[in-house]
Amino acid sequence: MRNVHEFEAETVEKAIAKAEKTLHTPANALHIDIICHGENLFFGLRKSKAKIRAWTEEPLEESWLDTLDSYLDEPLDASRDENLSRRLEGTAWMKDGVLYFEGNGPKRPVLHLPDEVTASKNGRQTGRTTPLTEGDILEFSINLPPRETTWSVSIDKKQQLVTLNVKPGAYYTAAINDHPPAEYLYVSISKEETPLNQLTETDVIEQLERMDITYGIQTDVIREACASIQETTVQITAGKLPKHGKDGRIDFKINLQTEQKMYREKPDGTIDFRDSIRIPAVEEGVVLGSIIDPTAGEDGLSLFGDVLQAKAGRPIAVQAGAGIELDEETKTITASIAGRPLLKKQGQHVRLSILPKLVHDGNLQLGDGNIRFTGDVEVIGSVEDGMKVEAAGDVWIHAHSEQSSLHAAGSITVNGSVLHSTLTAGTSKTAHVKTIKLLKTFLHTYPSF
Repeated sequence: MRNVHEFEAETVEKAIAKAEKTLHTPANALHIDIICHGENLFFGLRKSKAKIRAWTEEPLEESWLDTLDSYLDEPLDASRDENLSRRLEGTAWMKDGVLYFEGNGPKRPVLHLPDEVTASKNGRQTGRTTPLTEGDILEFSINLPPRETTWSVSIDKKQQLVTLNVKPGAYYTAAINDHPPAEYLYVSISKEETPLNQLTETDVIEQLERMDITYGIQTDVIREACASIQETTVQITAGKLPKHGKDGRIDFKINLQTEQKMYREKPDGTIDFRDSIRIPAVEEGVVLGSIIDPTAGEDGLSLFGDVLQAKAGRPIAVQAGAGIELDEETKTITASIAGRPLLKKQGQHVRLSILPKLVHDGNLQLGDGNIRFTGDVEVIGSVEDGMKVEAAGDVWIHAHSEQSSLHAAGSITVNGSVLHSTLTAGTSKTAHVKTIKLLKTFLHTYPSF
């Protein structure tokens, strides 16, 4: 049985000495917790006492208890064991919640009560310590109030989630421990704790009402938390975030990306450049894609029942350039001429056109002449020494550019090597000057481009 006692003295050492004397046990055989070392207060004018808790794990000897029982059963005459009587003189002990003491001699036992225990002696309340005299009648009561359940409700920063934290309380059952005879009897108790969750569903609902939280309350989760006997944290309500609408878009049916590939060698050892670059191209009448309308979105709700408006998707604005027909009713986009689809997009504004394309099959040599074209130019081979290619669109060279000159208002792609050549692309002033005359003719032919 674990008999726990608390001792106070001017110092920790003196408190331990008191524990040794009271428990009849040397310090090295005691379990000791230092509760307070003591400290000076009011500029050293007063010092709080040191306080320790000491106990042993050794059970009371049954033979000693039996001896005490037999001693108490004997009549008050010379038949009692005189040696035992002298040993018990001035001592008190506890057994089965009953106090026994011998207080006839010059030394009276002193009873020390813990905070949880109160006693009345001869019908009057005692203090924390009281001496015992033969004939005193004492009654004990143990005061262990239940521990209250603690709980809290919190809202996250986005005000979309409400969390309930519950730490159940408890009630206690206790009994006064047995204690062997001692001059200073330090009463101790042993107690058992039983969890007790005092929180009710009504408590939580009323708190949510005070916080003006009305949406998404999960009463079944609250009910489970109120029945839990362990500390728990649960989400008891959640708002509904708005789902914003999706922007309008074009669902393309063709791939508008240019792809470069490795050369393919023919069985005779020559190189086939035809598939070295894949350039998007369409025939007349091909449907390029369809316009997908934006969605409106879905409104949400806050924890307080407020509507959280969703943003509607933005429509896509499609401008039909040269070679493009736009059917407003069916929302389809169709190529009216053959060529390469050209897409320019800025935000939700899209412009689609079809650029005509000139394809030169094989190497561009002196005998073929230079190429100037108001559209795209594709050379399925190399551009050889001294040759020029000028285009109002993009330029693709499947093989090499050797000591040649390439100019494009758009981009230039050379799949092979570039040796001692001049390349001008994009917004270059040189390319702009050289192609502006060609563009005027092109724009006159396709005024809507």
